[in-house]
Amino acid sequence: MATCGKEVKIENTTTLSHYASGSTMEYIDGKLYLAGDDMGYLLVMDTDFNTIDSVTIIDFVQSPVPKKTKPDLEAAARVKQDGADALLLISSGSLDSYRNNAWLVSPASKQKTTFDLLPFYSRLKARGLRDLNIEGAAAIDNIIILSARGNKTYPLNHLIFTSNGFWAEPDTAPISIKTVNTGKPGGNSFSGVSGLAYSAASDCLILTASTENTTNSYDDGTIGKSYLWLVNNISQKLTADVIVPDRIIDLEGADCGFLGQKIEAVSVLSETQSEMKLALAADNDNGQTRLFMVIIQK
Repeated sequence: MATCGKEVKIENTTTLSHYASGSTMEYIDGKLYLAGDDMGYLLVMDTDFNTIDSVTIIDFVQSPVPKKTKPDLEAAARVKQDGADALLLISSGSLDSYRNNAWLVSPASKQKTTFDLLPFYSRLKARGLRDLNIEGAAAIDNIIILSARGNKTYPLNHLIFTSNGFWAEPDTAPISIKTVNTGKPGGNSFSGVSGLAYSAASDCLILTASTENTTNSYDDGTIGKSYLWLVNNISQKLTADVIVPDRIIDLEGADCGFLGQKIEAVSVLSETQSEMKLALAADNDNGQTRLFMVIIQK
């Protein structure tokens, strides 16, 4: 793999031709859980991207699910439920039907519980989040962070801070909405947040972002560039009204292998004092998923 820079190194990459539209991914106990926004099941992989299992999320459906009725799974986070790790999956909320659910999945038993997020999403819209499109989730202790992606018509990205367990209390869970500001202009160059991950070891919030020529939260558009935005000391910025990334990595500029890749998800696998190992997933709207294992320099 040719390298164009030193900031990011691709260690491994593979294409999943049998699994469409990888849109969110989480790492739990040595396993990667990958969800596609139009798939009714999760892939469970090891860190070499070998598929070792699957988890059914929506029963009695054929994948890929048609666009009008797909669950649009776009966000995932490792959360605590009764003291044990659980996988939280969240729909985008970009349509009033089919896309307003959350699922809590036990990695050990594969048991799942479904929750209706329509009351929570209605509260977000009432607070001014136009054209709602939830694309990422991360957990910091008892706080859940969700990302709402903007588009060319509504060129604003937001982070939503709420409580662990909000899915079970959608009418009353706390809501704090913050704007993400990169200091970059909007218009044709607008980058929308597409995924979130949190590193507890360095208290760093990692956002994936990409440019896409679309004017709404429903339709896909021409793929542009993808980025990593890093927010240091995020736990000290919970009361800020605006979140500003401390570092922006142009993935295509860092490595030629990211040319034409719309990065949708990021997971933290490990880190040292100088490096961080991440898994990335790209959905290039071609019925496949592209996966990357990368090392970034801190």
